[in-house]
Amino acid sequence: MKFFILIVCLFGTVFAQSHPVKYKPLPVDDSTVIKLANQAVAKINAEGNGKFYNKLIEIKEARSKLRHSKITYTIKVILRKTYSHKSKPYTDACGINDTAPPKLCTIDAYVRVGSDESKIVILRCETIHKPVK
Repeated sequence: MKFFILIVCLFGTVFAQSHPVKYKPLPVDDSTVIKLANQAVAKINAEGNGKFYNKLIEIKEARSKLRHSKITYTIKVILRKTYSHKSKPYTDACGINDTAPPKLCTIDAYVRVGSDESKIVILRCETIHKPVK
């Protein structure tokens, strides 16, 4: 009998599948989404080697999932270069350079449950060569 129970437990462990946690859509005006988008733009401006600042134009999409005591976010944003040189401090008044093509950036970040501290994990940006809708 013990052998039978052991076999059942082993098969149960081997064939058990964890259900994948699905992302749920978030409103683009969610305060955490906006905070993470702004942090990502600041990180891009600080770490990028361009001469001019980038500016957040639009949050296109946001989604999140809860897993292992942290909320993971994926956010897509549109950025444009500004006319403000990085040798001077960034301000929200930086004018947008409409001649430079926009960038679509995907931000992966997380926030630990019960904490206000967030971490930008991955930033991927690509230039958009066609008009943004």
